[in-house]
Amino acid sequence: MRTILLFLMITGAVLQGQTAPEIDLGPESGTSPKKAMLMSLVLPGAGQAYSGSWLSSALYAGLEIGLAGYSIWLQNKGAEGVAAYEDFADEHWDVQRWFRGDESMDNPGYYANLASNPRTHNVFIMVDGHRYTFFEFIDRYPSVEELPDNFTIYEEYHYYENIGKYKQFKQGWDDYSASSGYETLRRSSPNQERYSGMRDEANGYLKSAAYAGSAIMFNHLLSGLDAYFRTRGINKGIEAGAIVNPDPRNPGTALMVSLAF
Repeated sequence: MRTILLFLMITGAVLQGQTAPEIDLGPESGTSPKKAMLMSLVLPGAGQAYSGSWLSSALYAGLEIGLAGYSIWLQNKGAEGVAAYEDFADEHWDVQRWFRGDESMDNPGYYANLASNPRTHNVFIMVDGHRYTFFEFIDRYPSVEELPDNFTIYEEYHYYENIGKYKQFKQGWDDYSASSGYETLRRSSPNQERYSGMRDEANGYLKSAAYAGSAIMFNHLLSGLDAYFRTRGINKGIEAGAIVNPDPRNPGTALMVSLAF
């Protein structure tokens, strides 16, 4: 719009043989702060490149690449850790042992204590495709003699969490013994202790990956704001004008157009 207005005013001045007034095109003659901000919100550094700030562009783009790579590495390490501790649990903890006990355990009557323990955290028990909560299961099968042969544990997040965190699940570990004397603040066997450490390590990687993801989002926001104010500051220093004067070399017969920035 301003380009058209400038053209009309210059044309009018030429036809009248007059000097056209100086026209301040203002910020619109430069790059657009809003466009720069949107570009950097989508791709950090793009708005800075658009406004000609190449060093800042490289900084934000490099930070984006570094954070993205670090986040992917953390996610992969976390996923590897989850697979490792789940395999360890599948090998060393068993729901049949938890309910029934075995010959190595020095507590043949523990099932009654387990069933009456109100602090037992919930796990799901599967029998012929039907899923029971822990308390539904012990209500349905109130004694060891009534336990079905084919019940299994439902392997989901809370199961893998509970067997490592709480002593109520200690009998399911293959190295647990009531007479072993192994007691820590929360664990009841070396394998439970090791398993808990594996989970903590894997969860640490995943938590750090989440922090890296938040840092990536912050980098987008910061880059967008920086691009907006950086471009706006650049534009404030730009003024464009067009002046039409008689040509001193050919007075009265020619005009000279000059642009000023």
